[in-house]
Amino acid sequence: MSDCRNPEGRWPPLEIMRRAKEVHDTGLIPFVDTEAAARYLALSPHSLECYRSLGGGPPFYKFGKFVRYAVPDLEAWAAERRHGRTAGENARVY
Repeated sequence: MSDCRNPEGRWPPLEIMRRAKEVHDTGLIPFVDTEAAARYLALSPHSLECYRSLGGGPPFYKFGKFVRYAVPDLEAWAAERRHGRTAGENARVY
């Protein structure tokens, strides 16, 4: 696997831009593959594959045999998981 660090701090990373076709015509890349989506969410690709089969993960698209994620869907799914604290009503008070 190649090193996909993003020294410029831009999204999408340069590696994805290199793999894209006609980037100048389409502007920002609207869809990413499982590996890039997992990296974006700080998850493993296997975790996203499990979410796809069991449910509960971000929405995805199938283009033939290819699975793709829309970046706005990834951002919305991550925002839905934001919490203010870790425990519920059974929280231990110190």
